Amino acid sequence: MDLARPDLRRAVIAGIACVLLGQLAAQQLVLRHEVGGTVVFHADYRRVAADLRRLGVRPPCLVKGEQDIPVAFYAGCASAPGVTSAQAAGHPVVLLERAWHRHHGQARHWQRQRLPGSGILHLIAYLPGR
Repeated sequence: MDLARPDLRRAVIAGIACVLLGQLAAQQLVLRHEVGGTVVFHADYRRVAADLRRLGVRPPCLVKGEQDIPVAFYAGCASAPGVTSAQAAGHPVVLLERAWHRHHGQARHWQRQRLPGSGILHLIAYLPGR
């Protein structure tokens, strides 16, 4: 026994199809936004790694601080939060901080280097005794 009228059935199917298409469109917008942001950040990570190479930081090296994991990946370095320069076994150590922060820990006497490639990240590198 068919209780639904054929015209009502078509309207319900059309309504469900519209909702699904709307959901697909919204998901596409979110995806484009997220991918766009990711592309921008990864371009910044590559530029920061290039700036570090320009400053003489080459593997084996250790990157600590802000965005240490992705920057270390692009620079070919290790990242290890909490490791001191003495524990880095002679490898170059870089501490990354936001440009507006002043580091008062172990790096307060290190050389502060601007990273011009650091667009949206606004990072500064601290390098020990160079």
